[in-house]
Amino acid sequence: MTQLKSLTLFAFILISTLSVKAQDYFVGFFGEETSSTNIGHAFIGIGKGTPLSCNMDGSETIMFGFYPKVRIEGGKSFWFGPVDATVKNDIKTKISSYVFKKISFVDYVKISAKIEEWKKKKYELTRNDCISFFIDCAKTFPDVIIPDRTKFITPNEYVKQFILINKLLK
Repeated sequence: MTQLKSLTLFAFILISTLSVKAQDYFVGFFGEETSSTNIGHAFIGIGKGTPLSCNMDGSETIMFGFYPKVRIEGGKSFWFGPVDATVKNDIKTKISSYVFKKISFVDYVKISAKIEEWKKKKYELTRNDCISFFIDCAKTFPDVIIPDRTKFITPNEYVKQFILINKLLK
């Protein structure tokens, strides 16, 4: 009986692994709602297989957001200029708005390189912040329409505009 369970589990893992094809890569664009303690957040996710899951082959959705290294300095950067920044794992960030786009392996590599590029940048509110990161990553895909950002809006409101304009991304 244990051999049968092991064989069944092995077959399931093998089939799951084989079912993830090159075209199963994706990018996700996410927004976190504004709250009494948070202005909200715009961030992205990349992966292969099923979005927002951990697949049998070990692949998973990896989430990335751009932040000031010291939170309080983010607000100060609006008046006093750029501060040190970091690209953080946003897997625990609450998602209130999102859209996914299937991408090729080549696009997956391009977006991964773009994320690495942002690890070297400084944070400056409204000039080089989470929305700027979101926009720059979205520009990797020529078929994506980037909404105007000339007026000040919260990150999640920007993501909602992005989703509305790009409804056919799914």
